[in-house]
Formats: sequence, structure tokens, C-alpha cells
Amino acid sequence: ACSGYVGLHGLGWAAASGLIDDFFNLTTINTTYAGMLIFPFAIACAAYFTRMLFNIDVKSAKLSFVLTLFGWGSLLLGVALPWVDFKVAFIASHILAVFWIPVTLYTGIYMLTKSDFRAKYYLLGNSLYAASLVFYMLAHLTAHPEDIYPELFVISALSFDCICILLSLSEWLKIKQTEYSRSYLQARYDPLTKVGNRFAFNEAVKKINKEIII
Repeated sequence: ACSGYVGLHGLGWAAASGLIDDFFNLTTINTTYAGMLIFPFAIACAAYFTRMLFNIDVKSAKLSFVLTLFGWGSLLLGVALPWVDFKVAFIASHILAVFWIPVTLYTGIYMLTKSDFRAKYYLLGNSLYAASLVFYMLAHLTAHPEDIYPELFVISALSFDCICILLSLSEWLKIKQTEYSRSYLQARYDPLTKVGNRFAFNEAVKKINKEIII
């Protein structure tokens, strides 16, 4: 989910900014707006990643339903877009972005109220990314959006968002490591006497046997 979130967003905006055309020197194929077709799949991965990162299914049934709806809806939209007129695909992708932005911001704020420290990175990265998407959509309302290169703003914001995702994952790994250490100790030592039980004894015997063999 994380790879799809970051990878598909990066690939989509690399196409939208014309980077792929320039890098491969394509003259017969225009991939500039291929990002509109990739964007729904990136949102589907983002919705699933958000559910897993914060364990939303346990913490909020309503928010879990919304993210699940976004995930499946975006996936179906991504499958349908190549078969419709490009103008329809362009508008549909922008409408999806308009609805996705408040969901990500609400998710970050909601998880902050639950004292989830991963949310600060998630909210920071998505706030900047959301602002860049708003700028991108407003830029396309002007006569010549290519003069201000709105795609480059989005790519820069996405790069920062990727850093925030990595920081969120690092926080998640710390939490999992703490939970594992706590469970490991509780399964092997009596909390009152601090004396090891049968599992701790068996591990100690195995360790001694290995040392003797060596």
C-alpha cells in the first residue's frame, strides 16, 4: 500500500509534469496527462495505507467505512477512466482530488485527538500536498497554466510528503517494537516476582546447550 501510494503518485505526476516525455525524448506519444489515469489508483493505495497505518478499522468504524469506500471507488474509477473521453477523465480525477483532500486532513486531525504521534507527520505532509493540489486545480482555471508550472509545485510537495510518510512509518515501527518487547517479557516473566516461567527456562536451556556444543 505504501509503495503504491508513493510510487503511483510519483509516476503520475512525473507524467503530468512532462518529465517522462523529456527523459525518454518521446515525440510520438504524449504522456503529459497520463497522470489523470494513474491518480485514482494512487488514491486507492493511499486510502488502504491510511487504514493500516492508524489501524482505523479498530479506532473508528465510520472513518474506516469512508476510507474503504474511497479505496474501492477509486479503484473502479481508475479501471473506467481509460474507456471514457479524456475531458471526462480529467474532470473525474479532479473531483476525486477535491473529495480526497478533506478526508486526509480530517483523518490526520482525528488521529491527533487520539494522541497518535504518527498523525503529526501524516497531517503535515498531506496538508502541503493538499495545498499543492488546490494550487494545481486553480492554475488550470487560468488561460495559460503552463506558464506557472503547477505540476512542479505538486511534485515538490509530494517529495516532502514522502519524507513525512517515512517518519510516520518509523513511529509505527517504534510502537510495534515496544509492543513486542512488552509482550515478550509478559510471556516469560511473572510481573510480581520477576521470576522466569517455563518458556524462559526452556530458552535458557537451549542457549546453554548451544554454548556447550560450540
